[in-house]
Amino acid sequence: MADEVVHRIVSMLTIRVRTTVPLSRRLIWIERPWALAHTPEARAKKPVRKDWNVLVRKTRMVYEPDVAFVKERARGRFVITILHDNKTGYLIIQAWCAGGGNGKNETPCEISVAPQEVVELLLERGRKDLTRPVEVSPGNFNYYNMYAQRGLRQQEICEVLLGCLRLDTFRNTLTVGRLKFARVRTRLLSTLYDTLWWTDLLRRRTSGKGTKVFQEARRIGGRLVYVSVYESWGDFLFECYEAKTGQSYNLYSTLGEVMQAIRGSPAALASYLTGVRINRYPPLLIRLVLSRLTFSLPGECGRWWRSQLFNERPFLLLLPASRGELLYRGPVYHEQRRVSGKCAVAKVLVGARGDLRLTVSSPPSGAEHCKYEGKPLHLDVDKESLRRIVRSDLELLRPSRKVEMYKFLFDRLTLVENDHDHHGGGSKKATSPSPTCNFRSTPAWTLAVAKASLGRSRLTSALRAHTAWAKATNAPVEREVWGEEEGEGQGEGEGEGEDGSKAGGGENHHKLMLTSVVDVDDQCEVVYEGSWSGRGAAAYGGGGDYGGGGDYGDYGGGDYTARVCVTSGG
Repeated sequence: MADEVVHRIVSMLTIRVRTTVPLSRRLIWIERPWALAHTPEARAKKPVRKDWNVLVRKTRMVYEPDVAFVKERARGRFVITILHDNKTGYLIIQAWCAGGGNGKNETPCEISVAPQEVVELLLERGRKDLTRPVEVSPGNFNYYNMYAQRGLRQQEICEVLLGCLRLDTFRNTLTVGRLKFARVRTRLLSTLYDTLWWTDLLRRRTSGKGTKVFQEARRIGGRLVYVSVYESWGDFLFECYEAKTGQSYNLYSTLGEVMQAIRGSPAALASYLTGVRINRYPPLLIRLVLSRLTFSLPGECGRWWRSQLFNERPFLLLLPASRGELLYRGPVYHEQRRVSGKCAVAKVLVGARGDLRLTVSSPPSGAEHCKYEGKPLHLDVDKESLRRIVRSDLELLRPSRKVEMYKFLFDRLTLVENDHDHHGGGSKKATSPSPTCNFRSTPAWTLAVAKASLGRSRLTSALRAHTAWAKATNAPVEREVWGEEEGEGQGEGEGEGEDGSKAGGGENHHKLMLTSVVDVDDQCEVVYEGSWSGRGAAAYGGGGDYGGGGDYGDYGGGDYTARVCVTSGG
């Protein structure tokens, strides 16, 4: 036993000479087939074949395949012998040209056929019955009948194989049915099955990065990075490289995650679904998606972007529309002041790219009759809009004048009651609407509503087109991304509105707006409010500033509401 093992190991070693200098020799393993007697390849190649039985030997006329454009098929007479190996089940078809043909094929040939290839040839000829086990009638079983049935089955199989023999038109040799094609296909598939390309072909999705659709340098999460965006059937791969630290960050987002990030903009969603079909995305859409990217470190908790420690590594996040508050950190500045005559706490939060979020919330102290007791409101101001707002004094954009710019924005904050509070006929006391209360009739509001309505209609059409396209092409994407009813409701108070009207899970009675003109009265606190009659103005006499027919003469005799207000400075 030991001698046989050593003999086999030594037989698998060979000596190779390396071409490098100095010359050296080393032992390596030779590739298959090994020189082992029990392997089918070795038994088929041995010059003296032991335990091979002759199943049939016949003389047959073999023709070329029948082709419509060939008038006369080539033929040849061959003496055909089929050998069978009892140990491995292999068959060998030996053929010698016996004359009587056109003399094209004069060389003897041997064709080895594996057991599984025999089954394929039988199925190709429609003889599935020959692949079933041999059956012996009950009550008549004996070894003689079993061997007889086995011999009959072998003869039938040999007849089917003889009927599969054809002359190869291109190679001028014998072939058995489609055996050569099947072997080439098997070798090809065995090679492809281990490749990444074949796996991607079956999945219909690339395992690589995808197609690069966008790249630029931008600030994300307080870091200046170089961003590259790759796309594969709507899935985005974000690659960020930070030159300052030499680190790279990756984030893979699926189609559903991208849609959740931009679901607050129906027009962007419609453009995104269209881009999935044509693999083209507008730069504005990619920048909108990138605006939802941020970096996060352990322990930040949305307070501020801190510097990472030597053993820490930040990770990228694509924030959904429902978590937009994580895009802003702070507050960087806050003060308790009066907004539209109500005492409130105004805060400024800053984004990674210089965008601002102005928030108004209830104060911890102040007069009860003028405290703002509603839910927190916020108003987002991007850096492009900020430049237009402070165009009257661009010096406010300097870093040294940030506090002045924040106060400049606070002075223009206005709380506007919703329309249903004025016209709903509820239990609230009716008040005379201020000029800013009619903001829904302004051209800017009308244009915004028209754009939102157009975006929702385009989103509904894009959802239908996406579903129809995915079903027709069997694309490897999610087909029913959203229902039509859900698509029509996008942008209508979904997540966080720009004025915070849905913040806190319920509807607010106020909206936060920026006005172009500072109303000094709105920045004052009402300390007294009562009724006043204009008929008492004539009691001051006839001379001086308070005489009859003076400044109060225009009021007539009506009743008015009088208020006493104080400014922030007292």
